[in-house]
Amino acid sequence: MSSPSRRAPAEVSELSLVRIRGTALMPVRPFIDRYFGPRGAEQFRSFLSIKEVSADFALEEVLPGAWYPFRVALDVVDGLVAMAGNPRVLRDFATYNLDYATNVIFKAIFKIGTPEFMVARADQVWRKFYSRGRMTCVATSGHATVQLHDFAWLRPNYDRLVQHSIEAVLVKAGARSCTIKHSRCVLRGDPFCHSDYDWKA
Repeated sequence: MSSPSRRAPAEVSELSLVRIRGTALMPVRPFIDRYFGPRGAEQFRSFLSIKEVSADFALEEVLPGAWYPFRVALDVVDGLVAMAGNPRVLRDFATYNLDYATNVIFKAIFKIGTPEFMVARADQVWRKFYSRGRMTCVATSGHATVQLHDFAWLRPNYDRLVQHSIEAVLVKAGARSCTIKHSRCVLRGDPFCHSDYDWKA
């Protein structure tokens, strides 16, 4: 079983080619302000290890339609966990991101769409935010299997964020008592990530 540090050199070098849409980064600053208080952004800068861009960029200068290095998102998520002192912050961040991104039309869809209906569109959402990778989803009543393929650039915290992001969609669509079983993961040497979600209607 391979570890993240044993990935093929090509996979590591290709990280520089992976992009994330600015829309996914825009909630970072308002979340920090709400979660950590008025001095949160200033303190957060000390937890970032971004080399490609400045911390000011990550917090202040994001354009929603632009594409940015995925490494920025990896560092931001690791910084949130370091500052909070616990990965539980990622569930709150995932929920906040979804609420932030939900406009009036999307809210209406959530009101009429079942959890199964909403999670089945995971790949459509993924492709809007990421330049690489694809998701597959099989959803039945109270259960969904979600797989992330062709995306070898996760870190443990970002892997958790992806799982909680799917969970947030389910909960917003009306799922209760949602549980996650993450049985396969690229970070454990598997060729793709596999998560099972179970919930009550």
